[in-house]
Amino acid sequence: MGGTRIKKACEALTLFLQSLPQDTYFNVISFGSGYNKMFNESIKYDNKNLKTAIKLIDSMSANMGGTEIFEPLQSILQHKTIPGYPKQIFLLTDGGVSNTEGVIALVGR
Repeated sequence: MGGTRIKKACEALTLFLQSLPQDTYFNVISFGSGYNKMFNESIKYDNKNLKTAIKLIDSMSANMGGTEIFEPLQSILQHKTIPGYPKQIFLLTDGGVSNTEGVIALVGR
């Protein structure tokens, strides 16, 4: 995912984050051949944390290699849920996912 596609994905992510309800937690995990969490743990949504996230999103580029989502997805699913808050995962990808069968089986479990 490069050029216009990564730019559009970042715009969609920014719009999505701006649409979150105030009483929520969030994190952003970028992925490619590896993955990185924007914040060590999910953080409470507020204007300061939103501005920090948008600034980091503005500097994102498609420089992480392939589209390996199994490991980051597995990490997210294994992480404990914050009490009182449902875990919701929104995935933005260009669709060129490796290990499709493994990802589908993981999500199915």
